[in-house]
Amino acid sequence: MKLSVTARLTIVVAVLMGALSAAAAVLAPGVVEDALIDDILDASAEEHRFLFDDTDFAFGLDELGLDAESLATDPAVADLVESGDLARLIELGDGRRLVVALGGSSFVAIDDVGRITPFDDDIDAIGQPVLPVLELLRLDPFVAEFAEPGDDGVLTGGLASVDVIVAERTVDGVELIVFGDIASVDRTVGRVRTALWTATPVVMALAAVLTWGLASRALRPVRSITRQAATISAGTLDTRVPVPSSGDEVADLATTFNDMLDRLEADDRRRRQFVSDASHELRTPVAVMRNEAEVALQNPEAAGVAELASAVVAESTRLAMVIDDLLMLARHDERQAVAEGAVDLDDIVLAEAARTRSVAVDATRVSAGRVRGRPEELGRLVGHLIDNAARHAATRVQVALTTSAQAVSLVVDDDGQGVPVAQRTVIFDRFTRLDDARTRDEGGAGLGLAVVASIAARSGGGVAVDDSDLGGARFTVTWPID
Repeated sequence: MKLSVTARLTIVVAVLMGALSAAAAVLAPGVVEDALIDDILDASAEEHRFLFDDTDFAFGLDELGLDAESLATDPAVADLVESGDLARLIELGDGRRLVVALGGSSFVAIDDVGRITPFDDDIDAIGQPVLPVLELLRLDPFVAEFAEPGDDGVLTGGLASVDVIVAERTVDGVELIVFGDIASVDRTVGRVRTALWTATPVVMALAAVLTWGLASRALRPVRSITRQAATISAGTLDTRVPVPSSGDEVADLATTFNDMLDRLEADDRRRRQFVSDASHELRTPVAVMRNEAEVALQNPEAAGVAELASAVVAESTRLAMVIDDLLMLARHDERQAVAEGAVDLDDIVLAEAARTRSVAVDATRVSAGRVRGRPEELGRLVGHLIDNAARHAATRVQVALTTSAQAVSLVVDDDGQGVPVAQRTVIFDRFTRLDDARTRDEGGAGLGLAVVASIAARSGGGVAVDDSDLGGARFTVTWPID
């Protein structure tokens, strides 16, 4: 099944958004958990800031009986030893003892078997993380009765019986061992995880709906262009596709498509004109030969064989030239690869100039010149130029061939009426005559100069027309020297 661009884009975006949402459901809970645990531990550490401030340390530790002797008989220490939690707490210190801060400069050291040794020292001289005494008491079931209802972090058993995390935190430069109750964290993270996984299909559905709507809206001009383009055929090349006013890539596509239609229409118009003109030019000599033959059949005595043969030869020659020119132009249009080589152009020019024409051809200014091309095509180029000049000259045609360091130039002058400036470009179009009303005998088929321009371009040169010093037209063909 072939899916549309809108459908494929919708599927891709929906899957991508689903993947991102699923990734968030996998990764975000861990990030949230780490952030909540950090906040809990930081809050727990802040609770013990007062222990090292003698001014604020005025609440009754004596009322609680918090000294070395009371701790020695406190069940919390025995529970720590029995559960193995004491060993893990000692590892957070220097590996030999656990230091418990009682407040101010009062401390006790607990070794791995639970022996308690009191000492007084400056906190900066301890050299290891210390456990606030209240964290130790939170492990004692009997301390729970002194806690106010709703207080956070009151533990009712040993470290192994509840969700407790132990970590180090620094408060005012003092490294403390603090506990954090993460039972609520697990619940919060669970809710976040459930919410994200629940949101995944919702996100995919919303992404699919939005993508479908936006893609359909964006591709609406493309569908309009497609429908209009489907109606264009060879007979409706004047039709154009609508160009949206958005000014984006779709508008550029429509503009480019219309430009292509302009070129196709112009090419089709030229093709139709070419076929029409070619049909006329090919039909005319055939009609003349048929007319001569019919006259000879109707009046055998009046029509001589020589006269009939002469007419047939002239028209067939004319027909052959038109066909050859058409074939050459068609071959050039198709850009068929042909073998080319260095050609002595002066030999070709002198040979063409020596042919008998209605006016004299002066070839005294022809010098040596070599160009790349095909001899038969270059001969046709020179022949058409001289024939065209002779057809329009009053008394003379002058041909010159020169070679410089930059180029080889062929110049053909005549003393006729010249070419009007406005028509100096169109005369190289196919089947173009400056005077459409003149007879075929006064002019050619309108292919000669088109052939000249095509051969010159194919051989790497160019042709131009200007005013001649003789008073008529000057045609110049130039081939750059590599």
